Amino acid sequence: MADTLYGEAFYAFHEETSRSSARETIPLVLRYVRPRSVVDVGCGIGTWLVEFEAAGIVDVVGLDGDYVERSKLLIDPRRFRACDLTLPHELDRQFDLAISLEVAEHLPPQCAEAFVASLTRLAPVVLFSAAIPHDSGDGHVNEQFPEYWQEKFRQHDYVVVDCLRRPLWNNDKVAPYYRQDMMFYVHRDRLADHPLLAEEFARAGENPPLSFVHPQTYLTHYTAMMDKIRQSQCLAMRYAARLRAINLVVFPDWTQPPQVISAELGSLIQALVTHPDGQTIALVVNVGGTDELFAGGMIARLSDEIIAAYQGAGGTSPEIASVGGQFGPNQWEVLMACMQWRVKIKREDQLAIAIAKAEEFPSLTCDAIRAGASLAKPE
Repeated sequence: MADTLYGEAFYAFHEETSRSSARETIPLVLRYVRPRSVVDVGCGIGTWLVEFEAAGIVDVVGLDGDYVERSKLLIDPRRFRACDLTLPHELDRQFDLAISLEVAEHLPPQCAEAFVASLTRLAPVVLFSAAIPHDSGDGHVNEQFPEYWQEKFRQHDYVVVDCLRRPLWNNDKVAPYYRQDMMFYVHRDRLADHPLLAEEFARAGENPPLSFVHPQTYLTHYTAMMDKIRQSQCLAMRYAARLRAINLVVFPDWTQPPQVISAELGSLIQALVTHPDGQTIALVVNVGGTDELFAGGMIARLSDEIIAAYQGAGGTSPEIASVGGQFGPNQWEVLMACMQWRVKIKREDQLAIAIAKAEEFPSLTCDAIRAGASLAKPE
């Protein structure tokens, strides 16, 4: 795992989230296993081990990369062993319990079998969790469903016992990925040493369903996916509507006589062409509810005539586009979202003149949209 994962943010996170999760989980772990010694492979700063110590287990050892800052350790630095987790590792002793939580996904796939083998050499009972596919965490290179790891442990005659997730499922003090991914792996010949684990194994069998997604994980990923979709939609909309830094959106009442709408749109376009910020302005006209060819032709004709008339006199060239013929609620939502901040300006500065012009017209309603810093703050 790269040392860049272990900055100040990492340590702060582990002080809070990881330690809270350990504090809530360890009493439940101790119901099933009564270890006198615990080794944590990928221990970070020792958040889980310090909570095992608080529960009365003083024989603890943590393994992780040499990049972990010793000054940040929550356990005695003498109990920390620096090692390369991508290589097979073992100590000169065994422990009652080995834990490795949200570590394996950081290791290359070709290291997976050796990593599991190392865990099984350390203890007959392993508390294990690893990120599932599309978790998209920092430094994840081998996200797998639990069945993948179950098969790796099975090669060493370790069976899965999934008895922690149900009681922790709704505990908000435990991070969602622990609640979703954490389970025991126990050497088959040592099940009898832990009656409650043996009972759970007998009840669930050799191949219980393991691939569950926690609602919080689902919602987090769904939200992230929708944010990316919305960003793409907004980018496409900016090109489609030819948006600029400052945008006006007008909604003509197309039931009015064409000459009325033409006169009012012409006055608005003229105000934008003569505005000093005209080159940063886009005018978007809704043509929904009318003949699109007729409305689009009117807008194009007015734009060409007015821009041509004023450019020679120093007029500017706002972007003018028509939208809305086939727009549904989603498209309008995207159009408004990509404009970032809707504001109403009452005083006469920046776009106030153009907006006031639009608001004078009975057949036009107008929204002013801020997408940059040049528009005045709302009153």
